[in-house]
Amino acid sequence: LLRILKREGFDIVHTHTAKAGVLGRIAARWARARAIVHSPHGHDFYGYFGPAGSQLVVRAERFAARYCDRIHVLTQLEKEEMFRRRICPEEVIRVITSGVSLDSAVVKQGADAALCVGFIGRLESVKGPDYFVDAAAAVAREFPNVKFLVAGDGSLRRTLEERSRTLGLYGKMGFTGWVEDIDAAFGRIDILVVPSRNEAVGRVILEAAARGIPSVATRVGGIPEVVRDRETGLLVAPRDVRGLAAGVLCLLKDEALRWKMGAEASAWVRREHSESKMIAEFERLYSELQT
Repeated sequence: LLRILKREGFDIVHTHTAKAGVLGRIAARWARARAIVHSPHGHDFYGYFGPAGSQLVVRAERFAARYCDRIHVLTQLEKEEMFRRRICPEEVIRVITSGVSLDSAVVKQGADAALCVGFIGRLESVKGPDYFVDAAAAVAREFPNVKFLVAGDGSLRRTLEERSRTLGLYGKMGFTGWVEDIDAAFGRIDILVVPSRNEAVGRVILEAAARGIPSVATRVGGIPEVVRDRETGLLVAPRDVRGLAAGVLCLLKDEALRWKMGAEASAWVRREHSESKMIAEFERLYSELQT
């Protein structure tokens, strides 16, 4: 990295994610880049590792923060966490919300005969797919015709498939594995469930909202900043299977509410979370650093 940065002589180096962020920031400073920006792309201070691992992450971020001029975060919650854990001075942190491409985000116009409730994401513990499977079983007892979709892959896939069969969801819950065509996955679902134990922002929520799909999501991390409770979706407590099931059932039973929330979600994302707005804010940040 140091050789590349010295050779190319970049004015601004923008690093992304944890490991690349630590190595890239140090290399950029040694290469005498004029400005260095870092985007964590995650809320890693708790929920991903044990107590010792989480403390190590905090210390590593404090160290690496010395090597950059701005840290870009996606939510106010991330900014507050950075400041509270003494990662860097508050003026170093810049909030630029996540923007989604709206070019292919076709708003859903009608539901299939059988409604479909979906989970889209990595099949890892922090994303809470186990809560989705358990909540699906509770929903299916009241709505026998509802379908469920799990789009994504990860270390928990086999366990989740076995759990779904044990709970009587055979033939009702489909596992797609890794998905290249995300539009096709969104096209199949009417309600998105995001049962994360921790989440920086929940970009999948924004992508679903752009397509007019409301979410039932846990009140963790930055999710409350992208789901306006009872307007664009429903927020429930984390690790609460009954709460997730109740939220899904509420939207399944009330078609008018489901469509109203979907329309509100689409309008809000297109107004506040467009890709063009995000790009313009990064352009302003880069310009400030160059003056």
